[in-house]
Amino acid sequence: MVRRTYGEASTSIRKLIQGNVEAYSAYTDVELPRDPSSWTVCFQGPAAGVPLAPAHAAPRLHLTAPGTTCPTRMNTSLHPEPTHEPTREPSPAHESSPGPDPDNGSSGDGSTRDSDSGDGAASSGGGGAGVVRPGSFCAPQGATGVTAKGTSMVCGPGSDGRNRWRAG
Repeated sequence: MVRRTYGEASTSIRKLIQGNVEAYSAYTDVELPRDPSSWTVCFQGPAAGVPLAPAHAAPRLHLTAPGTTCPTRMNTSLHPEPTHEPTREPSPAHESSPGPDPDNGSSGDGSTRDSDSGDGAASSGGGGAGVVRPGSFCAPQGATGVTAKGTSMVCGPGSDGRNRWRAG
């Protein structure tokens, strides 16, 4: 089924078994459209050559948009998050110069600053995560978020056993 369109592949599979064909995006940061029939199959489960049986009532096909190359492996992002360079505190020039006091949150000029986790994740408290990407890793289980398109998501175990964002 690999390299065929989802429409062709799902039609062929439905001639062999009764049941559904499960479609997933091959990239963790790309959502499937309502009708992915023109998308290309990159990965399949069960693997090619494995006879389909009632135990495989829902074969899995991982797809990419027309014109998008397939990833070399599953669980890959098409548009990876940029890596954040760690910020370094400038080393003090002299011991007598005023500087931040890590014990009281002072910035050296008498003002205070809020702490920042620096992880870039939005939080609404109580396990909310703000804007998330379907299929991406997440924590803790049960956390909630929404996609950029407004779809409600819940953090829960994926097929690989690791917590991932799923529609909820």
